[in-house]
Amino acid sequence: MSNSESTNTLKTLIDLTKAVLTVVVASCVVVLLIYVYFAVKHDWALAQKPEHLAQFGNYLTGTVGIALAFATLFVLTLSMILQKHDNTNAIRASTQAFILNEFRSAIKEVKDDLEAHNKAFSIEQSKLPGSTDSITATMYYWDLFHGGLRDSAPGENPERIIVVDTNWNDFFDVNERLEEYNREKLYRYAVKLAKLRLLIARYLEKGGLSDVFLEEVVDAQASIKYLEKPISMVCNINEPSKVTRAVKMVYEASVELIAVTEKCSLDS
Repeated sequence: MSNSESTNTLKTLIDLTKAVLTVVVASCVVVLLIYVYFAVKHDWALAQKPEHLAQFGNYLTGTVGIALAFATLFVLTLSMILQKHDNTNAIRASTQAFILNEFRSAIKEVKDDLEAHNKAFSIEQSKLPGSTDSITATMYYWDLFHGGLRDSAPGENPERIIVVDTNWNDFFDVNERLEEYNREKLYRYAVKLAKLRLLIARYLEKGGLSDVFLEEVVDAQASIKYLEKPISMVCNINEPSKVTRAVKMVYEASVELIAVTEKCSLDS
């Protein structure tokens, strides 16, 4: 239990003890007022005999004793409840810390795996529709999901993956121009990249600090920017290629991460 929680618990007990003592004093005052009322009603006859005074003293002592007994029992019971509540909070905080640490470990493992498998590959396409001239672009798997392509080659076939920047479009026919080996590797890379962003989203939902993964959030924003147009072009394809599915997978995971990040920012 933290120092602040201990201080709050002690303050609560002190406040409740004050309240109970107030009730005890009030009970004594009530008994005294009742005695005075009956004494005045009987012209103070009750106050003229020692046995009456003794009886009043017994009433007063009994009232105070009962009130103190109940007050003590109340304070002890409440103290036990508060202690149990603090223990529950401590266990909950410890469990959350463990869960967040597990998420951070899993995220680091996926990040390391992505870095290790971010290989370079080349892809070829025609400069213009119907042209025999072609261009070859070499990039890393990471580049395809973050706007790393820069060769201008317009086209209209929705089967092509399109990466969009401010002043250029890249249309790559992934089914014919990209080797099966690279398509498979690229798809596996996309699975890991999507997993990374979904893990970070779950981490934030569990109460993790968004500052820890600011770079990954910025990367997700870049993916949304550069892949939004490709996704809109291939969304109606009945049998999308592996690379098309890979792009869609990363895009959707990026959208979810940004949505969770924005929600956590509003809640904080």
